[in-house]
Amino acid sequence: MARKIVIILLTLVFPASLFAQSERRVEGEYTYYTPQDVSLESARATAIEQARIQALANEFGTLIEQTTYTRQQNENGNSYVNMLALGESTVKGEWLKDTRDPVTEVSYEEDFLMVTAHVWGLAREIVSVPVDISVKVLKNGTLSRFEDDQFRNGDDIYLSFQSPTQGYLAVYLMDDKGDAYCFLPYAGDPDGMFEVKANKPYVLFSTNHAENGEACDEYVLTCEKNLERDMLYVIFSPNPFVKANDTSAPMKVKVGKEELELPRYLSYKDFQRWLLRNRRLDKKMQVVVKPIEISKE
Repeated sequence: MARKIVIILLTLVFPASLFAQSERRVEGEYTYYTPQDVSLESARATAIEQARIQALANEFGTLIEQTTYTRQQNENGNSYVNMLALGESTVKGEWLKDTRDPVTEVSYEEDFLMVTAHVWGLAREIVSVPVDISVKVLKNGTLSRFEDDQFRNGDDIYLSFQSPTQGYLAVYLMDDKGDAYCFLPYAGDPDGMFEVKANKPYVLFSTNHAENGEACDEYVLTCEKNLERDMLYVIFSPNPFVKANDTSAPMKVKVGKEELELPRYLSYKDFQRWLLRNRRLDKKMQVVVKPIEISKE
């Protein structure tokens, strides 16, 4: 690698931008009817994600955007008008943090597995559109066609990123043991910040794509259990911010005959405290959370 990790979890994109100042305590519940090919752990994560979205919708409402396309056709002397309406629903709030651990209940109904999640958290209203950033998680390749969220033990991970505005970027990997590993800024960055230029496509965690003299770490995902679910936090702001105060990992991970060093890390609690403090001070900071699954085989 250059650094190593065991990782995976949720799929909730937290759009951040300009927000109303008031923060509200919210709660929500959602029941997920699980398809046969979905694991119980994946079903739990999906139910929790949807419960958070439902809580935001209940408190702040949704924005329905609809575009209608009209096309006129002539056939056998007759004129036809075809209309196609495309709609999209977006919640008008963002989830800042859990105030209690999510609770899930598993039941069965006519051979269907149902997972009901109940969540409690701190949220705030979105009052303007966030910067339109592009984030793609890549597996074993640096082109867009390698985008994936299903990894196996020993796979390489890369990140594709682009922003229409100049800004600053940080990436953390949250494992299922409750640790947050700092993927970006790289360990060799002296100032704890990673600046990105406007309209420039980046492939991160790849030494082949690093600029001359730029520090770079590469990462390999590992899995000790049959399946792990982790979260990749991608944090962007047009304003400068410094990474969280972390420490060197106390151990290395063995992959085959090779021992790989773990990235710097901090606890989940300390990471969430750092992230919440920064988001309260910087209303333009946005966070995208990408789910990753790692299987042992």
